Amino acid sequence: MLIKIAILLIVLTIIAIIFFTYENHALECTQYKVFSEELPKEADGLRFIVLTDLHNNEFGRENVYLIEAIKEQNPEFIIVAGDMIIG
Repeated sequence: MLIKIAILLIVLTIIAIIFFTYENHALECTQYKVFSEELPKEADGLRFIVLTDLHNNEFGRENVYLIEAIKEQNPEFIIVAGDMIIG
């Protein structure tokens, strides 16, 4: 019985390590649409990219996946919000 519990704990630990490693290195893109009567009509359709919490990660060789994701959005502005590097 003790061996089964130990094996279960080892398997769960391995799954947790894989999950958290993926979560810390995955490129996640989230889109928001902002509607407000207070915004001028000229702002309608403007696209912003906000880069944050990349923590020195590379997304493909020379960040090719990050660059492709940015180009797909065709933004007018790119904002660097923080936590891009560690140190």
